[in-house]
Amino acid sequence: MLTRKSALFGAAIMMSPLAGADVINVGGVLWDPDSPLDMKMDSNFTQWFQSTNTGYDMGSLVGINASNATSMMFGNYLYGGGKINNFNDANDQTGQPNPETHPADFCPGCELTYEFGGIEFVENTPGGGDFLDPTTYTVDWSQSYFRIWVDHSRNFNANNDFEADPDEMYEAADGTLFLEGTFESISFSGQLFAAGMLFSNAGSAMHVTGGLAQDYFDTDPLTTLAGTPFDFSYTASSQFTVDLAGGADVFFARVSTAELQGDTISIPEPGALALLGAGLIGLARVRRRHDAA
Repeated sequence: MLTRKSALFGAAIMMSPLAGADVINVGGVLWDPDSPLDMKMDSNFTQWFQSTNTGYDMGSLVGINASNATSMMFGNYLYGGGKINNFNDANDQTGQPNPETHPADFCPGCELTYEFGGIEFVENTPGGGDFLDPTTYTVDWSQSYFRIWVDHSRNFNANNDFEADPDEMYEAADGTLFLEGTFESISFSGQLFAAGMLFSNAGSAMHVTGGLAQDYFDTDPLTTLAGTPFDFSYTASSQFTVDLAGGADVFFARVSTAELQGDTISIPEPGALALLGAGLIGLARVRRRHDAA
């Protein structure tokens, strides 16, 4: 005999896997999709120009000095790599800040690093020579990419001396692929100051196309002015130290920071989906028995 209690039990089976979904774990990376900052990442990175577009190629670096600082970009490709320090309001230091964020450490025992490249500089518009009127650059992003890696050996230091050992930058591009995608609508401006600093600012829309966490990030929460949806907004600033006396070329901009902003969603785990299916089957059987009674 069918009772209300058995029907309610079937409903409980159906709903329980989806209730209380809190911290997500993908490849050892933890985050709370209900965080007020979901999704926000802060990072330090290093970038450079190279003459080839075949991925990291430390043998084709293009140097900058005071005489070529506004022209060396043309026909060359911007590449870079760095480390994510703050992920959805959680940093990578357990116990800091105090009180801790939720989760306390977004990548316990691991690190989240990234690489980008394939951004070709094709034209520039000279500015008026001051910070309010910088030189602007036209870029071709059709071959651009970014890749975020989760590595369970913390071996990348964003403060390394890459001028002395460029190959250390490869450590930003190893591990398990967490996210990958492309850039779109990149804006880039730069200004050479008498103090010997070449400052640059960039912004872009980003599309997620793959990686372990693709389904959580491929959400299109934002829209360009042209009406194209995208997954992340990206802003960055950096500086090259340029020798105004015409000395040796500088290859890396090491004082660089970037921010990414988007939105993530919760996805039921396979086990939760299986249990949900079992609950639906149970309810269907209950309904058939009730109809037959």
